[in-house]
Formats: sequence, structure tokens, C-alpha cells
Amino acid sequence: MADFNPNPLWGFSPQTPEDSPTWWGDVSDNLSLVYAPLSNKLANFAFPKDENYTLDTEALDSYPAYMWEDLFDAESDAEFANIVKMNTEMSEIRKRLSINNSVTSMLMAGLLDPINLVPIPGAVGMGFIKAGRRAVPAIAGLTGVQETWRAHRDPTHTGLEAVGAIAGSAFFGGLLTGTIGHLTRGMNVGKIGSDYEQAMRFEEGKSSTYAKGKRGINGHETILIKERELNLKGRSPLEFNELINAGRPKGTGKPDPLSKVEGSNKGESIAPVALSYEKTANIGVLARLMTRFGSPIASLNAQRLMSDMGVITRNVKQGGVAIGGEGSVLLNDAQWIFARASIVKKMQDDWTKYKSGRTTEPARLAGMPIAKWLEQVNQFASRDKSKYDFETYSREVFRTIARASDKTRTVNKQSVDYGKIIHESPDIEASANFIAKELKKAGDAGEEAGIFRTEDGIKKSFQDDIKEYTTYYMQYLDLNKIKNLTPHQIALKRLNERFIVKLLNDMEEKEIYVMRLMGKKQDAGTKVEEILETIAKRKEENVRKYKDLINEEIMQTKKKKNLIGEIEDHIKQSLQDQKDLLSALDSTYHTRGLTKDQLELRNTIIKRLFEVYGLQDVKAKPIKAKGTAKQEQLLKDLNDQIKRPRSSSAQNYMDDLLRKIDQPASESQERYIANLQKTIEGKHFSKGNLMAPNEAHYLTRIWNEGAIRDNYDSFVKMIMIPYLEKSPSGKLRRILETKPEPNATKQEIADLEIVKEQALKDKAQEITNKLINESGDMNFDNMHGKGQARFFMKRDLDMPNYHLLKEHNGMADFIETDIRAVTSTYFTKFGPSIEMAKMFKGDRLGERMIRESIYDVALRSADEINAKGLKTFTKKLMKYEDDFNIAVDATLGRIGNPATNGSASNQLVKVGMQLAQMAMMGKVVIASLADPAKIILSRGMRDTFGRYFKSWAIDLDERGMAKAAKVDLEVTSEAMNVILNTARYRIMQADSMGNYGNRKLGKLGDKATGIIDELSTGFYNMNLLNSWTDTFKGWVGIMSADRILRSGARLADKKGGPMTKDEVFDLDILRQYGLSQEDLIVMHKAWKKAKGKRGKEIYYSNVQEWGDDVDPDIVRKYITAIRADQINTIITPTNADKAALAHGIVGRGAQRRQHNLFKMPIQFMSWSFAANNKIIISSLQGRNKGQMSGMVAMVALGFMSDYLRNPSYWKQKDWQEKIVKGVEYSGLTAYWLDISNTIEIMSDNKFGIRPMLGSENPFAGDLGDTISEPFGPLGSMGADVIRMLTDSKLTDNRRASIIRRLMPYNNLFYADWLFKGAQKSIMGTN
Repeated sequence: MADFNPNPLWGFSPQTPEDSPTWWGDVSDNLSLVYAPLSNKLANFAFPKDENYTLDTEALDSYPAYMWEDLFDAESDAEFANIVKMNTEMSEIRKRLSINNSVTSMLMAGLLDPINLVPIPGAVGMGFIKAGRRAVPAIAGLTGVQETWRAHRDPTHTGLEAVGAIAGSAFFGGLLTGTIGHLTRGMNVGKIGSDYEQAMRFEEGKSSTYAKGKRGINGHETILIKERELNLKGRSPLEFNELINAGRPKGTGKPDPLSKVEGSNKGESIAPVALSYEKTANIGVLARLMTRFGSPIASLNAQRLMSDMGVITRNVKQGGVAIGGEGSVLLNDAQWIFARASIVKKMQDDWTKYKSGRTTEPARLAGMPIAKWLEQVNQFASRDKSKYDFETYSREVFRTIARASDKTRTVNKQSVDYGKIIHESPDIEASANFIAKELKKAGDAGEEAGIFRTEDGIKKSFQDDIKEYTTYYMQYLDLNKIKNLTPHQIALKRLNERFIVKLLNDMEEKEIYVMRLMGKKQDAGTKVEEILETIAKRKEENVRKYKDLINEEIMQTKKKKNLIGEIEDHIKQSLQDQKDLLSALDSTYHTRGLTKDQLELRNTIIKRLFEVYGLQDVKAKPIKAKGTAKQEQLLKDLNDQIKRPRSSSAQNYMDDLLRKIDQPASESQERYIANLQKTIEGKHFSKGNLMAPNEAHYLTRIWNEGAIRDNYDSFVKMIMIPYLEKSPSGKLRRILETKPEPNATKQEIADLEIVKEQALKDKAQEITNKLINESGDMNFDNMHGKGQARFFMKRDLDMPNYHLLKEHNGMADFIETDIRAVTSTYFTKFGPSIEMAKMFKGDRLGERMIRESIYDVALRSADEINAKGLKTFTKKLMKYEDDFNIAVDATLGRIGNPATNGSASNQLVKVGMQLAQMAMMGKVVIASLADPAKIILSRGMRDTFGRYFKSWAIDLDERGMAKAAKVDLEVTSEAMNVILNTARYRIMQADSMGNYGNRKLGKLGDKATGIIDELSTGFYNMNLLNSWTDTFKGWVGIMSADRILRSGARLADKKGGPMTKDEVFDLDILRQYGLSQEDLIVMHKAWKKAKGKRGKEIYYSNVQEWGDDVDPDIVRKYITAIRADQINTIITPTNADKAALAHGIVGRGAQRRQHNLFKMPIQFMSWSFAANNKIIISSLQGRNKGQMSGMVAMVALGFMSDYLRNPSYWKQKDWQEKIVKGVEYSGLTAYWLDISNTIEIMSDNKFGIRPMLGSENPFAGDLGDTISEPFGPLGSMGADVIRMLTDSKLTDNRRASIIRRLMPYNNLFYADWLFKGAQKSIMGTN
């Protein structure tokens, strides 16, 4: 044993009798006295029975008589030796304790005994006497059971010991619990203790402590008296008046920004639990957004963005419905994940039919495509090339859809209708038609949500901008009238200034975008196009300047210009742009005339100039104020002039008039904004979806960066230059349309051609470089929302996809053609965009939502601003805003810095992390053995076994209905892990950066990373985590649907009588998942109308059969509630749980950095972060039916998991290590034991849980492990490699062992023996 290392707090080790006994050593021995018999009894189960074993009775004489009874029970030599060891250890412990007879060490051990800690959560806030009185019988009972068991396992145990243990535990446990109850009595935790107690009483079968006596729906006696259908719809800035009207004198009718807005975030913050433990959730971005400031609007918006309903809010605790029943973007995305899974499943099944020639549905086992895999093995073994392999089949499906856009194609010399999908293989044709149909559904939903650049979408977006702009501008004017502003008012004014400038930029960007579309449609001429091109570039620069403005505001490094002056600058510049456009059009008008469309554009601009300058009102009503007399006269002259016949002198006079108009009239701003709107409202372009105008079927265009780089010159010459020659614009068009002078020489003509060729080449290279950059940004078809038209998804390069295929261009496939990758990217990025637009009323990028949130924060922060100062508050607010930006980016899948996303370093770290998971996660299913126990925790033993598993175990009909319901509930997308390979994200962070294939690592490097990526993709099917997760999530889905439908039936039954506590508890849980009682009744009616099936006790889901007459919102709520239950029962990390570090982000604002390196320390901690919210906080909030039975089951399965991971090593562990690992694998400690493990290694066992228990971390003490520990699993692998190469003391066998452990798939729980056997065979060891 290690020498005792004295430490005043944590560090102590077990002592030998020869040691001088220490106080901490006595504490450890007192605990060992209680728990060592349990550990050793568990160890006996690990010894297999030896059929040839015979007890040597003569050998018993060598041992004390009190051991004989246990020794007679031994069934092998190993078990015999273990019993002797246990009894010897117990005797040694008693000898050591007898030396000091320390009472205080015994008391400390009692305080640390887990049994004495069980009642603590229920004691919070109850006071000393009540808490102690409640704890004493519970602790005495638990200790009595413990002592009874110990008496049978410890021969040295005495009856007096038992009496003392029970009395001492009851006294000291009651004292501890009462003290905590007293200390927390003043806390604002009215229900903290009662939540936990309620769950415990429920499991014990006692009556509910909820209030009774009031009537619920249909006269039922119900506990949910306070259920409130809160109107939690998001409020626009126009609705802020209710917040800033507080304290305003009656009758003013205008917002008063001076009034302090009272209010707090209590309604939408996380419901408190014992010892304020809910604050540990703040490690995640969502929890910080919900709790950092007192804004219910900001908190609610954050929940609507990314909540998975893993924790309960105060509002829900008080009777409200979670997120007002709206769900969240994160949860509502289920239908698009399901669409992606449906495509993958369809492709797998169709290819299997294609390859096998059979028409029956291919076989699956636990969701795994067994038939497909067998066909792949057969194809590989036979080297059959007569049919496509699966990857080639996937690419052929893409080509089949793309070819449908070729208007010149023929089949058997017969022309084919545009858009018709045909193929000689019916299976490929079926796959292609299915995918085209699914993409069409998504496209229609996107168009309805307004995220494409349709006329209606742009108009709606512009209207929203104007409303928001007007609100902030009016509030700014009110604030501007005040001479001496408070710090709070200054903060509001600055936010108004920021938002006004931003909205002006946004509106002008949309205006110029529309003007360019108008110019293109109306063939306005080269000069007009060039002007519009210049304006567009300036607008993009304004966006960059706006980011600098924010940083300047944070640091207060630059005095802000008067906002009115800035607005006037905007107007003057925009008017100058309009005059330039008019001048260009008139130049053509007075020389060769204009077409009808060009005249329309010219007249639109003239009208705008008139209205902004006050010559006529935009609404054809008398204006309140006109321009100056000089301006009026100039405009009248202009009006006369534009009607005059064309001539050179008329053009000169026109130009002169335009130069003289240099100042807007009063009230110009209002007219200017209205005029911007007028441009948008014109009938300028098609109402249809302009996403891919030259394609019959939309396919996301993912540029093949590697192919473009490999064929750069050819791509520019053969693809881009012909495209630009056919449709030039702006400056390039002007150059290409330039004609030589009539008397030009041959050399001058040749020089002009050289200029044209160079201009074409320069523009082609510019666009090609932009495509490569966009590929690195993964901003396919502007899904991320970048650049001039970031508000709408659009495709700038409008050549059809089939032009970019090798079969058409003869060089290479310049776009991704694997339909699996294309559709996966589309639905992963497009689905959340649709749900963002639907949730936030067209605001698909969340910009309006963020402004609304932080403005409400500022409105409610008067005390903080005035007390702590404006600069401190501003920095804090900007960090909060950056958290919102991170949340939006994560939700939309656009995490990653475009400049470094595909960098070589990011790729290398990603490769390393993938290798780490394949080397270390082979036994992750064994580590997940506690998953089913979480079902018991959530639903209790009675429901789990009495209702569900009993029905499925004994009734074949029930099993059949359950199987059908599981298929029906695939719409939640949570039981599709085998198909989508998503169970890996339960363990590790998402691969958001380091995209491969861009030649940053060279061709060979790209090939290697591709192989590693393929191996990584299949790994979680090989280790069975995908199947394991699907199985249990499938069960939970059926249980969740049953709870919804059963509750709805109960509520609809008017003759049902009073509700039981079980039924009431279910209603309470369903409220926490966003379902009101009215929702439940409607869902049951829909189920019943669709002829839903019911077993003896279970209602089986049939949501896919519900009719079109069912409100889509009801269907969405049903699916969302079930999905949330699946996520929170079978713990699944989501963005709601993750810290910014999980996305590779450190720092905020201008100091924000992002790289895969930053993810390394927490690579495998996703599950732990989620468990903290979904197990610990959720349990303390009283959310589970099976509080005690669930925890016991989780710990039991945790011990089993630890044993099965390595039985031989488990036998060598001391009891302290077995307890630590058993509890760790139960999941009940979330990330706390991970943290303790790191502390133990880095402190060389001086601090941490193990030193407290008198044990040691086996990995502590090694310099390599100490240094590598902060760098996570990849750091550990790196340390092993360095050790293998540099440590001369290592044996060859140890080096071989390191090499084996680094190999992918080496520790698959069913195959690790092969790798170990190979090592032994090669090294010649046994």
C-alpha cells in the first residue's frame, strides 16, 4: 500500500496496523467497515463455479472458526481465497480502529455515509424540526436494512454494533438534515424540497400533497388547478410599449422610454432546486440565455430557439405549459430529420432490390440493413462489376434527377419531357422520384415560410423591417428630447442607434437587390448595371462597418456621430445613387430610346426622387411639409424636362438639374422609408421560387472543391468563361459590348479583344475563387445567409447542375453527386431554416429575435446599469448577445469560421478525434447499460414493468401493435440512429469543422481522411450503440404516446370520476412537454377517428394515419412532446446542454476564436453535460415517478457495466474503486466524477473523490498522463505515442500493447479478444 500522504482536506490512504493511525485513516476505515462486505460479496459473483471444486475440510483448521460458515459456501478456490481475504481485511480494520478509538472520526464517517445524505433534498427550506423529524425514521430504516445485511456478511459484526449504528445514523443524519433545513429556511425555495419529496411520496404510494378540491376539464377532480394557457407568442418591438409604458402619465399615448421597466425573469428561468444546484446548468449556452438577465422575452426566445425541455421553468412549475406549447426550432426540426432518414432508408432498400433482383422488402435486424450489408459483402467477394455498388448507385440517382433539367435530352432517339425523371433501372428511377418528391415538399414549406427570394417573401421581410425601424426610431426621438440622460437611458439610446443604422442597411440592401433584379429583367443597359454593381459592393462594406460599430460601442473607443446625421447621410447617398441611375437611363433615353421595361424602371426612379424631396406624397395625400422654394422649383423643372423630346441639350440640362438637388426636405426620412417600400412593392419579378430557375428539380449544389482546384484552369476556361460570355453583367458587360472606333487600326482592334479576354478571365477567376471560399464556408446556396442577399436563399450561378457533371463537360464532376451527402446537407441546414422562419415570423436568421431580446434586457436593467455603470453593463450585454449568436449559429448548423473551417490543422485534429473514438469507444454499449434504468427513473417500476413490459412479454398481439406503433413513431426521428448514424453524438461533439476534400492536405491526405471518415461513419453501427439507442428510444416513444393518448381519453371521459394521483402526475409531465389538457383531448379524438388500436392497458400511436382535417399544430405538438421525452429519458445531448466550448469556441465578440483544438478536453463529455440537466436537475425538480427505484437500478447497472468492461481487471480493484466506477457508470453524477478524475491525476492523488475514500487513481503519478489529461482522449493517445517512441524502459510487449490500443475498432466488446490474441501471437506471449 502507498504511504500515508497527510493532507488537511482530502488526501488520506488506508493504513496498515504498523502505521501510526491517523484521523483521516480512521474515517476511511469506518466507511470500509460498512461497505467492504458489500463490495466483497459483489466480487464473489464474479468467480465462476468450479464443478470440480471440493472443500478441503482439514484446511479449515488454519482459519478462525467465525470464518467457517462463509468458507463452506465457497464454490471455487478463487472464491475461497476472496472470503479469506475479506475476513482478514475486516479484522485488520477493527485492529486499526481500536488503537485510537476516535469518536470524531466515526462521526465524520457518518456524515459522509451516503445513506445519511438521501433525505437532504427533501429537507431544503423546511426548518430544523420538520426536516429532522422527517429524516430520522428514513435514515434509521435504511441503516437497519444495511446492518441486517452486514450482519450476515461480516462474521465480526456484533448486535451492539448494529444498535449503535442505527442510533448514531438516526441522530447524526437527523442533525445534519435538520441543520440544512434550518439554514435554507429563508431561501426563496417554496417548492424546492417538496418537489423531491412529492416524487418520493408518489413512488411510495402515498397520497399526493398537491392541493385538491377544484374542478378541471369536464368536472374531473384534478391537481392541475393552475394550468394556464399563457399567451407566450413572441412579441415584436412594436409590442414593447407595454414594457416602456410603466409609470407614464395617463393620456400621453406615447411610449415613455424614461420609465423604469419593472419585472424579472422568474417566470421563464429554470425552476430552483436544492442548494441552487440549477445554476450548474449555466455551463450551457441556453441556460445562460434563460437566466443571466431578468428578461422573460429573452428567456422565452432562447427556449423557442433551442430548448429540448430537459429542465422545468418556474412558469411550468406554477401551472403553465412549456414554451406556451410552441415547441422549439430544435425540436420542431423532427420532420426534416425524418425526411432525411426516409431518403437514406429508401436508398438502402432500393439498392438491395436492385442488386439482388428481389422485389420483397429487404430484411432488417434492430434497424440495421442486414440484407444490404450481405449484398455488399457478396459483391466485394465476387468482384461483380455488372451492377453499381451502393456509392455509385447513389451518384447515379443524383445524375438521373439532374438530367431531368436537360431540355435537349433524348432516350432511344426520342425527346423526353422537361422535368421527367426516367432511368433504365426501375429501382434507380424509384429512388430518384422519391427524393425529388421529398425535396419538393421541403421547397414548398420553405417558400411558405418566406425564406426564398420570391416577391412575396421580399415584401414581407421589408414590411417587418419598416415596422421594427419605426419603433426604434420613435423611441430614439423620445430619448433625444431629454437633456440629461441617466446611464440606463443612454444604454437604450445606443441600442436604438445601433438598430436603426442596422435596419437602414438591411432595407437598402434589399432595395438594391431588387433594383438589380429589375435591371436584369428590364435589360437596363451596361451603365445602369455597373452602377448597381458598385452600389451593391458599397452596401456589403456597410455590413462590415456595422460590426466595427458594435466593437467601438463595447470599448467606447470612438465618439458616435449624431444619429440624425447618419440617417441623413444614408438618404443623401441613396438619393445620389438614384440620380446616377436616372442619369444613366436618360443618357440612353436621349440617344437611342428605351424599351417599355426600361421606361418603367426610369419612371420608378423619377417618382422616388419626387416623393423623397416632397414634391408629392407617397400615399397621394397632401403632405405636411414640402421642400424649400428652391428645391420645389428644381423639381418642377425636372418634371417638365423629362417630358421633353430627346436631344443633347435636354440631356445636359437634365444633368444640371440633378446636380443641383443636393438636400432632402423636412420629413424626408419618413418619405424615404416609404419609398424604399415602394420599390419592393412593384411587380418586378416572378412570384415563383427563384432558387434554381434553370432546373426542373432543385438539388443543393455542393461544390467539389478538390475537383475545382485540380482542374482550376480548365474550369475557368471551359465552364466559367462560356457562362459569362452568355450572360455578362455590369462592368464586364460594358467591356464586352464595347465596339472599336470606325477608323480603328487592326492593332487597336486586336488590343480591344485582348482587353475583353482578360476581363472575362479576371471575372471568371474571381467567381471561381468565390466558389472555393463558399465551399469552405459550407454556405451552400446561401443557406447560412451571407452576402448581399443574405436574407434569402438563392443561387447566384444559375447554370443547371447537369452542366457541371463530367458526362457533360468532359473534365470532372465539379459538384458533389452522392445523393446521400446532398440530401443530408440540404435537410440538416434547410430544415432548421424553415423552422426558424416559422417560429420567428420570417426571421430565418434570428436577427430580429436577438434585437428584441437584448432590447428587453436593457429595458429591465435600470438598477444594474445605474449601479454598476454603462461600460460594465455594455460588455456584459455584448457577451449575452454573442451567446445568442452562438445559439443561432448552432441551431442553423453554421458553426465554424469560414477562414479556418477547412484548414489543415482543423482537419488533422478532426482526424485525431475520429481515431480516438474508434480506438476507445468499442465498449460504449456496455458503458450505456444504465440507459434502461433511466426509463424506471422516469416512469417508476409500476408503469415500466406492470404496464408495459408485462404486456409485451406475455401477449403476441400487444407485441405486434407495439411494433407497428414503433414504425409510426419514426416521425419523431429519434429512433432512426442506425440509418442516420447519430447515436455517436450522445458521446462526442458534432463534427462542425474540418471539412475534408479541399486539397489542404494534398490528394493523398484527402484520400486518407476520406477512408478515416468512412470508418468513423460505420463505427457506431459496429459497436451497436445505434441499435441500442434505437431500441430503447423506440420503447420510450411507445410509452410516451400511450401517456398522451391515455390522458386525452381520461379527460374526454365525462363519467370517469376523480383522477388518480398517477393520472394527475402524467398530466403534469405532459404540461412540461408543452401539452395542455385541451391539446390532449384533441389528440385523443384524432387517434380515435383514425381507428387507433388499444391493448389491455396501452394506447398505440397512429399519428401517420391522422387525417388532413387535424390541425398541423396539434400533430407538431404531439411529435415534439414525444421526441422531447425520448431525448430526456434516453439521455441525448442537444445544443440545449452544450457549452460554447463544445463547438470549439473560446472568447466572445472580437476576441472569439474557434478551432477543433478547443474541443479536445471535452471530446467524450457530451453525455455528461446532458446528464447534469436531464438527470440531476430534473430529478431534484421532482420530475420523475421512480425516484428511488430508478436511482437504485442505475447504480446496480453501473456496477454491472464496470464489471463487464473488463472482468479480470475488476477483480483486482479495491472496493473504493469499484464504488467510484459503479456510481460513475450509473450516470447519476454527470460530469462531477470526470472532473474529480482529472483533479486526481493532475494532483497525483492528493485531491479528489478517491483520496477521500482512501483509494488512488491508477492513472495518477505518471508525468505523461498528468500533462496529457487536460487535452482529453486525443492528448492521452499522443502521450502514449511519445512514451512508446522515447521510453527506453518499455518492454516490446508494452509497446505492442500501445500500438494495439491505438488501432481503430480494437476494443469492440465482441472482438477485442481477436486483437489481444493477435498481439500475444506476434509477441510470443501467453
